[in-house]
Amino acid sequence: SSGELTHQVPVDEVLFFRADDKYTCVQTATAEHLIRTPITELAAQLDPERFVQVHRSTIVNLDFVAGTRRDEASRLFLRIRGHSAELPVSRAYVHLFKAM
Repeated sequence: SSGELTHQVPVDEVLFFRADDKYTCVQTATAEHLIRTPITELAAQLDPERFVQVHRSTIVNLDFVAGTRRDEASRLFLRIRGHSAELPVSRAYVHLFKAM
C-alpha cells in the first residue's frame, strides 16, 4: 500500500525480499515496495524451488541470480540480474551455492 493505493506485484517480478525493521522490502527491477509481512512468514508462503533464504533477513528469487562473488575474507555474495547491489550470503546458506 502507498497511501490510498495498493500495488499488486507479480511474484515472478520479485528479485528479492529483505527485512527492514518492522517491514519487508520487496525489490523488483524497477521499484522497491514495503510490506508489513515478516520475512519468516513470507518464506513459508513462497515456492521453495524458486525462492531461497540466503541470510536471516534476505530471500532471493533464484531466477534472477546472475552469479556469485567471494571477497578477500571468503564471504559469499550474490549478484542479482536487474539490480546493482550484491547480497551477502550467510555461512548457514553458502552450501546452496557451492555449484556456482
